[in-house]
Amino acid sequence: EPDPVCRWDAINALLQALQQRWEARAGINPTNIQEVIDDIDLTVRAAEQTFDVMDVITRRAGLPPEIWDARCTALEKTLIRPVKAYRSEMLPHLHRKAAKSHAAEAASAMFEDEPASANGQAEADEAAVHVETERDARVEVE
Repeated sequence: EPDPVCRWDAINALLQALQQRWEARAGINPTNIQEVIDDIDLTVRAAEQTFDVMDVITRRAGLPPEIWDARCTALEKTLIRPVKAYRSEMLPHLHRKAAKSHAAEAASAMFEDEPASANGQAEADEAAVHVETERDARVEVE
């Protein structure tokens, strides 16, 4: 088994790299929100599991518990909380995207269920003309 002090240092460095990775991602608009949320969940789970391991390694290495307690507190502030806050920011976007997708699917299904007929097409054309007329009327008023 590797030296506990070396292992503690290596894991601590990996946690620091993870924290820096999320700092770098903070200002970027994601293209796939679900992927980001999944990555956030994985990050939080991995960090929390690593914290448990570091508790054990700190004792095995003979390091004062205060060292890990202080480091853990710092990582909570600089990694865990910001990543969870970012997740909270992303969730409304995911819900809006899902709602739009659901509405589009419902509208598509509604039209698929209607029989294709000349009368149905005439009604659709009439509705489209009505929408265009209302839009033109609003533009004239503004």
